[in-house]
Amino acid sequence: MSAVSIRNRDFVRGARHAADIAAGYDGSSVHAHRLGDCILGKMNLRAAKPRRNTRKLPHPYDAWIRGFASGVAQMYLRLIAGGDAAGVRAVCAAAGLYLDDFRRVGVHVTDLRALRQARVPDRRPASGGVR
Repeated sequence: MSAVSIRNRDFVRGARHAADIAAGYDGSSVHAHRLGDCILGKMNLRAAKPRRNTRKLPHPYDAWIRGFASGVAQMYLRLIAGGDAAGVRAVCAAAGLYLDDFRRVGVHVTDLRALRQARVPDRRPASGGVR
C-alpha cells in the first residue's frame, strides 16, 4: 500500500469526523443546511447538495438568546458563594428576557435550573400603569 493512499484515508477519516462533530450543532444553528453535509461538500467528499437543516433555529435572535442564557447561567453558577442572583436578574431585566423567553428557544435544562435558582421572573411584569 502506498503512502499516498494512507494519507488520503486519514484525510477522509478526519473530514468525516469533523462533519460528525459539526452535525451535533445543527439544532443550535440558524444555517439553512446541515453543517456536516456542508463540510463534506467543501472537502469534495459529498457529491450531492447539502440536505436542509430541519432542526435549525427559526431566527438568529433565538441563537443569541440561547447563548445569553448560557452565559448568564454560568455567571451565576461559577461565582463564589452561590452567585450574584441580583446581578443575574438585573442583566436579564436589562435585556428584557425572562424564563418564558428562555424556554421558548430551547435553553438547556441545566441553564434553566440555574436561572430559576437566581429567581429570574417567569413572565414580563404586567404593566398596570399609564401607557
